[in-house]
Amino acid sequence: RYLECQAYQNVIRGFQVGPVAAFYIVAQLCLGMHLAHGIWSMFRTFGVGNPRFDSITRRIAVAFSTLVTVGNISIPVTVYFGLIG
Repeated sequence: RYLECQAYQNVIRGFQVGPVAAFYIVAQLCLGMHLAHGIWSMFRTFGVGNPRFDSITRRIAVAFSTLVTVGNISIPVTVYFGLIG
């Protein structure tokens, strides 16, 4: 139980520092782009590489990676602006 509390406090203290939060956000944006490409590539690997399906698979990839990215970015944003802590 102590380690859980300590990890939470480390996240709070870390993201209260502007440069740390900014670096994390930039890293998450890069991760989002990488994830979108990876998911789209996964569809092609599994045989959904037909040009007819490209727009659908790209939309799925972008939607999923956007969801993950926004979720991850919400953590430092809410901590930095004092919404949680």
